[in-house]
Amino acid sequence: MGRKRIPIDASAVEKAAADGLTEAEVAARLGISLSTLARRKRDFDIFDTAIKRGRAKADAEAQAQWQQEYGNAT
Repeated sequence: MGRKRIPIDASAVEKAAADGLTEAEVAARLGISLSTLARRKRDFDIFDTAIKRGRAKADAEAQAQWQQEYGNAT
């Protein structure tokens, strides 16, 4: 019999990643270890997808801010 599984909300993972946090920072914000987050990503696609979606949101926000500040200079 193993340890009780820590509940982790995939939407909280996505939000933290969207805030531009690294995976270590996401884990810290959620109060779990980086290895727990890595294991959940490996074992459940929803967590890997949440990280990817969050990063995509952060990247889109950064690009929009850059475009607003610097325009579409080429």
